[in-house]
Amino acid sequence: MRMTETMKAVRVHEHGDFDVLRIEDLTVPNVAAGQVRIRVAYAAINHLDTWVRRGVPGHEFPLPITPGCDFSGVIESIGEGVNNCVVGDRVAVAPGYNSTPFASAHTPCGKVSAPT
Repeated sequence: MRMTETMKAVRVHEHGDFDVLRIEDLTVPNVAAGQVRIRVAYAAINHLDTWVRRGVPGHEFPLPITPGCDFSGVIESIGEGVNNCVVGDRVAVAPGYNSTPFASAHTPCGKVSAPT
């Protein structure tokens, strides 16, 4: 029987100060057609991450979130239809925080399935 692969991620389930940050175990996302999975080596925490964690009056952010959407790493798996990269490629990603459903829902710290 195959065990489900997990990873560690910092998550925010409610707005607030640093004490709302939680380290959680998450299931590694599957790689769908048109996506790659990246083993994250470095993730940047910037002003936008702080603002979103604290909450911005007049703006709704889908929770939970994982700060650090700007990141770099190595492609470890490729979905069907992806032909512009290979396993082992080093990549940097800056998707724009919460600019797409993907960015808000699938930016865990350990590994990421990303559209190409």
